[in-house]
Amino acid sequence: MNSIKSFSEHAECGRLEVHLVGGFSDDRQLSQKLTHQLLSEFDKQDDDIHLVTLCVTELNDREENENHFPIIYGIAVNIKTAEIYRASFQDRGPEEQLRAARALAGGPNLSTSPLAEPPHFVDHIRSTLMFLKKFPSPENILFPGNKALLYRKNKDGLWEKISPGN
Repeated sequence: MNSIKSFSEHAECGRLEVHLVGGFSDDRQLSQKLTHQLLSEFDKQDDDIHLVTLCVTELNDREENENHFPIIYGIAVNIKTAEIYRASFQDRGPEEQLRAARALAGGPNLSTSPLAEPPHFVDHIRSTLMFLKKFPSPENILFPGNKALLYRKNKDGLWEKISPGN
């Protein structure tokens, strides 16, 4: 909470608003458990937290052929109008396979809800596994000297790598 509040240290007014969107009625009830944990943590805070949007678990669930799927996979916010709307993102940021490889290497499953994954999921996993095959020890090849990879968006909104020394 302190890191979030640090963004508004100099503001004289305003309130902390929370919008929870995601999860659905998955068969292992992972979404329900996570939602409960999040709401419990918010409840423990001394600060006033205003829950503005709650579109989770059963409220974000649709059923098709006896399988449950989220209605909304992603959202975006118009920072000028504060409008929240459903969104999907073509640009997944730089080094997508590297970031996904890190996530895949950390657990036993490729997905918590394989029947409910979006259309790009299989291609994403395939490219990530090919990346892992090509770079079995990415820390040595991609991070020489244990240095971070740095990127910025160019004037066209595309990610470009920043060379050390730029």
